[in-house]
Amino acid sequence: LGVEKVSSLQRVNPLTGAFETAAFYIMKDTGEQKPIGVDFPIKFGEGYILYSKVNGLITLPGCED
Repeated sequence: LGVEKVSSLQRVNPLTGAFETAAFYIMKDTGEQKPIGVDFPIKFGEGYILYSKVNGLITLPGCED
């Protein structure tokens, strides 16, 4: 995964019920890619909303099969 394929990933925090978002921000002056938002774990069995920039299959690390 990376800024070339994904713009953001969201989940519902199971303790608070609030949406949390992790995303990439591209610095306008340097073009540097920086992660922003909440650094939450990706866990098997939880649901996520992934905003993709490309069509196709994206497999999250640790979630193969």
